[in-house]
This record gives sequence, C-alpha cells and structure tokens, in this order.
Amino acid sequence: MLSSVIRNLTSNAIKFTPNRGTISIQTQADNTGALFIITDNGVGMTAEQIEAVQSNTSNTSSQGTNGEGGSGIGLQLIHQFLAKHEAHLEVESHLKQGTTVCFRIPS
Repeated sequence: MLSSVIRNLTSNAIKFTPNRGTISIQTQADNTGALFIITDNGVGMTAEQIEAVQSNTSNTSSQGTNGEGGSGIGLQLIHQFLAKHEAHLEVESHLKQGTTVCFRIPS
C-alpha cells in the first residue's frame, strides 16, 4: 500500500510539473514514525483544489502540463490506504510555484 501511495503521489507531481521541472522525494524517521514528503515546482493548486484533495471530496481530474488525463481514483486510493495506517495527506501549494504533499506513518 505504501508503494502505491508514493507511486501515485510521484506520478501526480510528474503530471503537473513542466519539462525540466524539479521533483524531490524525502523521508524523515524518528521515534514517532516516518514522514514522507514529495515536492515539485509545478503548476500548483488553488485553495479549493487543495481542500478537495485533502478532504477527498472530489474524484475529478485535471489535465497535466502535457495534456495527460486521469480519473481521480488514485487520490481516493491514497486516502483509503493512508487511513489503514492511521495517516492522512497534507498539502501545501501555491499557484505557479509548486506543491508539497506529505504524510506520516506512525511507528
């Protein structure tokens, strides 16, 4: 499940980052668990898009920077998989600057 979450979040970062953009994946571990952080310098999201992603209230999809499509199902699976591990998705984003998504898996 964790691999699927990371793969989907990375795919989304790639989808919404223009060619020659930057994507980073970081992990941090301590005695409370493991933190996973995926950051890109892509198109970013509006406040409404962030709310929909964090609350999992929408299964709509936006076209990527190269016209890639999607179903929105990936984000629904992410939320389900993270819930099974008592984790949730956090999103910080700014239009035209990029997005950071993170989640903590408790130990």
